[in-house]
Amino acid sequence: MPLQRFLNADIAIGKGWPDPLNAKRPPLGGTADSAPLQDPNMGLWPPGFSCTNVLRTVVVILFSLQAFVLATAAPSSAHFYTIHWNSSNPIFRIDNTDNIIDVNRDNLKFEYDQVNLICPVYTPGTRDDEMEKYIIYNVSKDEYETCRITNPNPRIIAVCDKPYKLMYFTITFRPFTPQPGGLEFLP
Repeated sequence: MPLQRFLNADIAIGKGWPDPLNAKRPPLGGTADSAPLQDPNMGLWPPGFSCTNVLRTVVVILFSLQAFVLATAAPSSAHFYTIHWNSSNPIFRIDNTDNIIDVNRDNLKFEYDQVNLICPVYTPGTRDDEMEKYIIYNVSKDEYETCRITNPNPRIIAVCDKPYKLMYFTITFRPFTPQPGGLEFLP
C-alpha cells in the first residue's frame, strides 16, 4: 500500500498523467512509505503548471514548426528569369531563337514565373549618344508580330530613363492580379 500511495500522488500532481519532474520521491536510501508526501506546488514548475501542460505546448510548437518548414521548403517549379534590356543582349538579335521563354510551363496551380527586366546602367561620364533609354510597352500579339503599336493609349510596363541608376521591373505571369491595375496574362 505505501507504493500505491506514492503512485496516487504522481497521478494527482499531473491531473491524470504521471508527472516525473514534479513527483516527490523518497530521499536516497529511504522507502516510499518513509517519505512524507510534499506539497505538489513545491517543484520544478511554478504553481498551476504540470509536465503534461509543458509537453503539450512543446508538441504543438514542434508540429507548427514542422508545418512551416514543409510549407516553405516544398519544391517549386516556378522560374525566375533576368533579362538585361539593352541592345547588346543576344536575346534581342533577330537571328536568335534560342532564348524563347515559355512561362508557367509545368507549374503547379498557384506557382507563377517571374521576369526581372533590368534597365541599362552606365558609369558617370558616358556620353548621351552611347546611352540606351527605353519605354517598354504591354502589346497585343499582333502589335508584337508587326513591331508596331496601334493602340492610341498603349500600356507602359517600364520606363528606363535613368541611365546612372540601377532600375529593374518585375513582372509576374499570372491570370489574375491582386493589385488594382496589375498585369494579367492568360494562357
